Amino acid sequence: ALAAAAAARAGYRDVRAYYLSFADWAKDESCAIIRD
Repeated sequence: ALAAAAAARAGYRDVRAYYLSFADWAKDESCAIIRD
């Protein structure tokens, strides 16, 4: 959502946020998640 807000503020017109995107990413074991 923060990236979508930043893109809209930068002037992009067709900005959408998919609220489950990280959940979908996290359940796919082939996708990297970096934890500090």
